[in-house]
Amino acid sequence: MDLIKFISGCVLLFLGQIAVWFQIYAPLKIDSLKNDWFIYGMAIPITFIFRQGISMVTESSGGSMWPSRFLTFTLGMFSFAFLTWYFNSESVNLKTGICLVLAFIIIFIQIFWK
Repeated sequence: MDLIKFISGCVLLFLGQIAVWFQIYAPLKIDSLKNDWFIYGMAIPITFIFRQGISMVTESSGGSMWPSRFLTFTLGMFSFAFLTWYFNSESVNLKTGICLVLAFIIIFIQIFWK
């Protein structure tokens, strides 16, 4: 496994998930982002970020697509939890906390299980 490419891909996937949060959820709270041009305009850069990240993770995983799918999902869970807490003051309850721990376990399995 090419660890540098894998980590770079994970960073891109994480940044893509953050961008998606701002595209979809931020306009609900931030009036200046309610513009349709902002929402639709974000689609192209987000697609590029995800395309690059998935490509890097897939290549570093020997061509297997499953790691990129699981990582995209779990990194999205972490970015969503933080951004929703920060911008919407929604705390993480026990049920959500357990789901985040399970998401961490998924990431751990994808990275360390050979």
